[in-house]
Order: sequence, then C-alpha cells, then structure tokens
Amino acid sequence: MNPFEERVVEEVKSRRLIDAGARVVCAVSGGPDSVALVRSLAATVEETGINEITVAHFDHRMRPESGTEADWVRELAASLDLGFHSGSADVPALQTCFRRSPEDAARNARRDFLLRVKARAGADAVALGHQMTDRAETFFMNLVRGAGSRGLGAMRWRDDAGFVRPLLWTTKREIIEYLNEIDQAYLEDPTNEDIIYTRNLIRQEIFPVVESNFPGAVRKMAEAADAFAREDDALSELAREASSEYLSENDKTAVLKDAFRNEITPAVAARLVQLAYERLGKRRRTLERAHIESVLTLADGSTANLPGGCSAERSGGATVFRPAPCPEVTSWRVVVPVPGKASVPGVGYTIKVGVNNVTTQTDYAVTLDEEAVGGRLVVRSRKPGDRIRPAGLGGTRKLQDVFVDAKIQRDARVLYPVIASEKRVLSVPRLMVSEDAAPRGSRPTVTIIITCSGANPFDTHTG
Repeated sequence: MNPFEERVVEEVKSRRLIDAGARVVCAVSGGPDSVALVRSLAATVEETGINEITVAHFDHRMRPESGTEADWVRELAASLDLGFHSGSADVPALQTCFRRSPEDAARNARRDFLLRVKARAGADAVALGHQMTDRAETFFMNLVRGAGSRGLGAMRWRDDAGFVRPLLWTTKREIIEYLNEIDQAYLEDPTNEDIIYTRNLIRQEIFPVVESNFPGAVRKMAEAADAFAREDDALSELAREASSEYLSENDKTAVLKDAFRNEITPAVAARLVQLAYERLGKRRRTLERAHIESVLTLADGSTANLPGGCSAERSGGATVFRPAPCPEVTSWRVVVPVPGKASVPGVGYTIKVGVNNVTTQTDYAVTLDEEAVGGRLVVRSRKPGDRIRPAGLGGTRKLQDVFVDAKIQRDARVLYPVIASEKRVLSVPRLMVSEDAAPRGSRPTVTIIITCSGANPFDTHTG
C-alpha cells in the first residue's frame, strides 16, 4: 500500500465507516475523486475487511457525452473485477417538473438511485468520493444561509442513511497525485468550470480569494464542519437525555414541562423544542430558528404557530405541541379538466391545471408533458398495487415503496396526492415523475398546482 491507501484504511477503521465483512456500493462518476475512492477501497479490501464492492454510476443526461462516461466506468469496474450498476435520469426534465435547481434535481435523483442499488445489492453502506474542499463548500453555503450546528456540520463522515465519505481528510491535489502515482486515468467534467452552479462559483471565484488572504482557510472550514458535527451530536444526545425528564407524548400531543426553561442550558432547551416538534412526526428541517425562539419566549396563555399547521401553547405549567387536525378519510379522487380547476373539500386541496402555467410559491407544483396528461387529469389517493415507472431509471416501483423510502408516515399516505391518468400514475408530488409524463424538449407542457388548506402531507416525513 502507498501512503494514500494507508490513510484510507486508517480513516475507515478509526471512524468505523465500514464494518468488517460489509458489502459496499461505491458511487463512481469517473471524475478523479470517485475514481480515487474506488481504486483505494479495492486495493485495501483485506486491510479494511470489506467483503464486496459494487460500482454504481448515475448518468444525469446533462451533457451529450455523458453516455460514453457510463461505458468508461463500466470498463473500470471490470478491470477491478467489481460488480457494476448504472442508471440515468433526465435531470433537466426533473428540474422543470419539480421547480428545483439543477444541483438539487441531480442530487435527489442520484441519491434515489444509489439507495435503490444499495437495497438491490444487499449492501451495508454507500461510499461517496467527497473530499475536504467539498465539505468546506457545504459549510460555507450553509453558513451564509444562517444555518445552526446541524447545517454547519453537514456532509458527515457517515450519516443515518448509510452514506460514508472516506476521503474527507484529503484534497483534490493529493487525490490527483495518488492517481498519477498508480497510473490511473480519470475523466474531467467540463461543467465543473461553469460558475452558473453555486458550488463552482464558490470553488472558482470565492475560495481562491479567501485562500490568498487567509492561507489554509478552506482546510479550517472543513475542520470547523467536523467540530460542528460533533457539537450537534452532543446537543442531540443531551436533548434525548433531558426528554426523559421534561418531555411526554401521546398519539395527539407532545408536552414539555415548564421547568425545562430554567433547568437546562439555552442550547439544549432549543434542541428539546425541536425534539418535541419531531415527536409530532414533523421533519427536522421545517422548524427554523425563529420558530424555536417563538416557543422559548411564549408567555403563559399564549400560542405559537409552527410549520405544517402545528401549534405550541403554554399554559398550566407546560408547553403543549399539537399537530394540524387530520381529516378522517380512507380514500379520495377528483377529476380535473385540462385546463381547469377542482377542489377536494374533505382533504383541503385546491387543484389547478393549466397549459404552461406560471407558478408562484405554492405547496406543490409539477410540470408534465401535455400529451401524456391528455384532456383530463385524475388526482387521488394511493390505491393498493399502484406502480410508477420512474423517469430514466428503468423498471417500475410500487408507490408503497416510494412512500416508505421517503419516510412518509403511514397514516399520512392516504392524504398524499397521486397525479394520474385513467390508466397510469404520472407523478407523486415532490418524490417522483414517470417516464411517460416527463417533459420532452420543446413539446407542450401542462402545469399542475396543488394548494393545501388543511393538513399538509408534505410535512409528514419522519426523517
């Protein structure tokens, strides 16, 4: 082993990134970072105890030559005697569908693909090639957005979904030196130079200026991210310990005893408020700093409104968190003409369908191919046996599995709108669009806007 590979083994073992005997999916784009990752892991299977490595390559279809890159990665995997899985998605189409940035659309599609390969391969972890500068970029972006310790500690060595990052200790220069030393070729992605993308702007324009005035700043930002991650873990653990004394819950509410306001530190108190909100089944990211502060400063007898229609009311020596009222429905269905408008009174949805609609900030908006939609659209609850053919990913998936993977609570799935024709599912809001309905080039499109006035299933993720 050379020094680079020795360091990979050290990080894998000391940080317990990959257990002995584990099966690992290695995400490989063909760029230097991911190529160095798979080469170093393949060279150290005896030292790390890895049982099996499978290479996974995802084609975002954002460049004409991207298809040939999949062939290059396939050949690399074959040369290392490793298994290979490939997938693709029309990321520009997904971006249009879900009103996301190119970076968000690509990241979400790639993550979904990697998790499915992980399940298919029976793997224990997915290894990613993120390195020190990537982590510093994430730290910087979250810093300027006003994130707390959770956001500033993002891009961890290992996360709850099983993604591991064995190269966070190293730099691009060291990676290139390693590849040159072992005489390993790699691919260059020309979009990495385009400053239209936020990360490229930071990497190409901002960080060079920062480094020229404050040498070593990028490394220090990555180290700070590591420190914030440890601080976030510590605060979460302290809040969990405090919850046994101050927090109680039942099927309807979460209750914080007033004593928490004076008996624990402000940082842990803030995290305990967050935990109480999570116990209602809400996503951690939906509760912002201003919402937490509104709960901490509640006067007796007053109420704070929280995201997702929830509330926190202080009275009788406690703060009671209540979820939004959930309608008692078992199924629902509405047919909407194209163009046209309809409502679902029992659920609280207003649905507007128009040709090339311009959207504003709404609970949900999706743009689909006009021909696939046809003259009328069905918006309904999920039915047993429902399946969708994800755009660019091949095969079909059960909607039940889509909801489970997205951590949609079981009792909220009946509320989650499914956009369909009379014969097939076209889209699942914020989660997936079918190959049949994805926008295609300059073909006419239809925009569906769903406004939610009642309980919002988009806020019912458990993780």
